[in-house]
Amino acid sequence: MYINFEDERILPLKAEEMNSIIEAYFELYPENIEMDIYLFFDEIQNIDRWELFIRRLHDTKKFKIFVTGSSSKLLSKDIATSLRGRTITYNMYPLDFNEFLDFKDIKITKYFEYEKIRYKVRKMFEIYLYDGGFPEVDIEKEELKQKILINYFEMFIYKDLVE
Repeated sequence: MYINFEDERILPLKAEEMNSIIEAYFELYPENIEMDIYLFFDEIQNIDRWELFIRRLHDTKKFKIFVTGSSSKLLSKDIATSLRGRTITYNMYPLDFNEFLDFKDIKITKYFEYEKIRYKVRKMFEIYLYDGGFPEVDIEKEELKQKILINYFEMFIYKDLVE
């Protein structure tokens, strides 16, 4: 089950009301009640005290829970404390330059600087520096790239850092 907590149709939602999501799932799929259920909660930091709900679900051992988000709220010490021993953290970063080249399907050899491909690699490095190694930016049409980068910048500065 996937829930996006930026979906306005379910907001505002309080942590104590989150159990209704699980109840609704089992009403729709009662045949899954004995199965392990995979839960994907995206942008869960938008719900106050969400970690209490996740901890309770985790402790039932019936759910495989994946929590994602992009806010600095997910980095807080409070979360680490309330979910202690129950989490594995995976940080997602932009592509490094080698990953970027793989993404572009460019293979370089040990001595590429002596081959014709060096010009292409140099051009790709300029693009990489400008676009920041974000896969979403890289696959977009040229006219949208700058808008996406501006959006990322504003989110980082105004949402994550200010919050």
